Amino acid sequence: MKNFWSWISTIIFGALSVVFIWTFALSIPIYSRYVYYSQVKKIAADSGYEEQVVKTAYNDIMDYLTLHKEFKTGELSCSVSAKEHFEDCQKLFDLNIILFATSAICLIVLSVLASKKVIKFKKINGFGVLFYSAIVAVAIPLALGIVAAINFDVAFTMFHRILFPGKTNWQFDPVADEIINILPESYFAICGAIAGSVIVLASIGIIVWKCIERKKRNINANM
Repeated sequence: MKNFWSWISTIIFGALSVVFIWTFALSIPIYSRYVYYSQVKKIAADSGYEEQVVKTAYNDIMDYLTLHKEFKTGELSCSVSAKEHFEDCQKLFDLNIILFATSAICLIVLSVLASKKVIKFKKINGFGVLFYSAIVAVAIPLALGIVAAINFDVAFTMFHRILFPGKTNWQFDPVADEIINILPESYFAICGAIAGSVIVLASIGIIVWKCIERKKRNINANM
């Protein structure tokens, strides 16, 4: 029975580690408005709106999505259908931050329990659970990145169909929904690249760290 609970603890810790890495990476482009601000001049030029109009509309949308403020889109139009899509996005943003906070707390608790010898994490081929979590965490974004690099439009459509099953309100009308004109695919591509890069760097860092750690253990064991 003790062995069984060790495996359960290991699996839970591993899954939470993957969730933590992913949600942390996603939180960076979501909550760092600098990512968008760095592109405002180009977005304003491409859309034909003044920079301040673009910034105000973007800030209104992000205030709604992340801070639950009143729904506004500045001076730009937004249909009821588009508003419903932003409501769906708000729920996903909330889910991301909840998963991030929950996984962080649970990982800390499990780590403390492990340090107190209350639970014990299993190892496979000399590697602990974090090593394998990092591999899982990086594998899926890399696969998605390859698909996006080959055909971003297809990846973008797949992404929305997975996250918003059965809905088409994410397909905005540029005339009725002027807000979409300041949210180009290039912006989302950069956000995806940032989140993906964070996941890759964090995962590779963990993998390298665990490889060095394992090598040191083997050297000490043979001394």
